[in-house]
Amino acid sequence: MPTLSEVYAKFGEAAEAAQLLELELGTLLLSAAIELHGLAKVR
Repeated sequence: MPTLSEVYAKFGEAAEAAQLLELELGTLLLSAAIELHGLAKVR
């Protein structure tokens, strides 16, 4: 049976992975919206 510390450690790993996924998805959606609406500055 896992200890409470092990459970918290595994939850922390899963929460970190979920947060990184959320960040990447947000960045991707923001980039798509910028391109769609022509808000990017062209050099």
